Amino acid sequence: MFEYFSNYLYKLIFNRLFKKRTVVKNYNIKRKIKNIGIIIGHNFDFDDFFIDNIALKFNVLKKNIFILDFNKKKYQFVNNYQYKKDDISFFGSLSGASKIFSNQDFDLLINYFNSNRFLMNIISLKCNKKISAGFINSDKRINDIVFSFSPENKDVFLNEIIKFIKN
Repeated sequence: MFEYFSNYLYKLIFNRLFKKRTVVKNYNIKRKIKNIGIIIGHNFDFDDFFIDNIALKFNVLKKNIFILDFNKKKYQFVNNYQYKKDDISFFGSLSGASKIFSNQDFDLLINYFNSNRFLMNIISLKCNKKISAGFINSDKRINDIVFSFSPENKDVFLNEIIKFIKN
């Protein structure tokens, strides 16, 4: 019962925040990517090799890749943040690692989750980003680029996102 109530509450908070942030974006998608933020969902596990490939494909320094992980896994990167349950208050304000992560300025935010979980959606919505990419089963309103394949296929993801950003 409590989980149902909290999901309903987070849905209300997300919808309120989305209405406040609805603005027509004007961005040049072919610009150079300098900072990348990645929100990793509960069901996905990255290895450091995949993060190295992202840095290599986008020609970004590893120190400019920021990770917010819901799985509590540590990566070899300095900018690795772990989500905790108290990071989002009852009214939708962020604290702790989620606040530090969302205050960064990202040229590209990758929402690497394939579910409509309002906690991750709220954090993604509050991030300072120029463009965001994600998957079809998440809320389509938070992503500018939406992929319809499974996020488990990481090689396809890298090839497709490079097509959109670099070309």
